[in-house]
Amino acid sequence: MNQNDLTRSIANRVGLPQILVNKVVDSMLEEIIFQLKSGEAINLTGFGRFTARVRHARRGFNPKTRQNIDIPEVIIPKFKSGSWLKKELKNKNDRATETTI
Repeated sequence: MNQNDLTRSIANRVGLPQILVNKVVDSMLEEIIFQLKSGEAINLTGFGRFTARVRHARRGFNPKTRQNIDIPEVIIPKFKSGSWLKKELKNKNDRATETTI
């Protein structure tokens, strides 16, 4: 499923125009990225927690040339699933419950 399929499915489920749902999904993703860049964690109760962590600089090597290289420090995203998400995935044959998270 890609983002267009997701927004179409949500729009059909809640009875809103797809263009409006697409704006909401885009805004949500942009806000998550902004908060992670700012060093904040995003906690969606029951669904999971998005954080960003630093992968420190380290030495590596190029497998083709066998030369040592310096790999720079980089910030990577991390996601830890919540209890509600884990429970729903165990019931993989059922559609997610209509309960509010």
